[in-house]
Amino acid sequence: LEITDRVCKRIESVFKEIPEIKDVAVTIGSEKGGKGAVKLDTLRPSQANILVTLKKDRKRPSSAVVHEIEERDEKTDHEMGLIEFIVAESEFSFGEGGNKPIQIEVKGYEFEPMTQLVQQVKNNLAEITGVENIQDEMGKTSPETKVNIDKRRAALYGISALDIALIAKAGLGGVVPTQYREGGKEYDILVRLSEKDRMNIQHVGDLLLYSKVLDALIPLKEVASIKQSASPSEIKRVDQERTIIVSAEIDSRIAKTKDVLPQVQGMLRDMNISPDSGLQVGLSGKAREIKESFDKVMFAFILAFALVYMIMAAQFESFLQPAIIMITVPLAFAGVVVALILGGHSV
Repeated sequence: LEITDRVCKRIESVFKEIPEIKDVAVTIGSEKGGKGAVKLDTLRPSQANILVTLKKDRKRPSSAVVHEIEERDEKTDHEMGLIEFIVAESEFSFGEGGNKPIQIEVKGYEFEPMTQLVQQVKNNLAEITGVENIQDEMGKTSPETKVNIDKRRAALYGISALDIALIAKAGLGGVVPTQYREGGKEYDILVRLSEKDRMNIQHVGDLLLYSKVLDALIPLKEVASIKQSASPSEIKRVDQERTIIVSAEIDSRIAKTKDVLPQVQGMLRDMNISPDSGLQVGLSGKAREIKESFDKVMFAFILAFALVYMIMAAQFESFLQPAIIMITVPLAFAGVVVALILGGHSV
């Protein structure tokens, strides 16, 4: 928390130099609320949200201000921290990750091939003109100590998996056997291995378990192997499948969304992922919404065309006359386009 707060104060000092910035609100290391408490977001002690409100009467757009902040922030010491800039039109879109226009879902089960595919997607996105701020939601792995039980040896000694789990938890995490009472207050007494013993796997393996069969104490390493490894800090699922989301923004000064999204779709098609690999990749977020909306509009247009033709055919009692009338409709676009341009309106 102290380091996160220190880095945030440095970033805040950068904001004070920008005249378009009105307010700055910082949230550091919020935790899940208890009973009856509601939290919009959950942050670790190493995470912070900085919400910047811009003045309404500014001359520059939001994107231009963010680019200036990025340039100034490059000189700031982040102490190995990673900074992500999100342009959001409201506090709600900020909480949703800024609704980045490009969001790609990578689905699978094994993390190693998923990680390789995520890196490939990021490399391909970097080659598309106008795509910037490419990020993924994998996060860094967290260290963990695994206790793998040898079921056969444990059965020979008459030691259950529960006994092994409890003694491992007692040694590493600790147990509260009783409480200390003083002045009407109670304090938990935590019993566990000392820090130097917890850091040494061999010492954890020397913890003793009671064997009912031998009526003797057996070291933990006799019935289980202990090793340290790394695991994902969190596992996200979409439609009950493990998912890693790759997101990116589009630099409006260089390219337009309508030009970039087709290139992203073509890039995904060209990746040729084998169905036997158990991996899937596809668009999500705004890009998928735009595609689905376009498909619905096209369906509605075709349906409306058919219904109007059927009604006119019934009224004129002819199939040819309605067709002649409807063929002339596109000719009206010549005047409509001119009117839209003069009025400054969109379709």
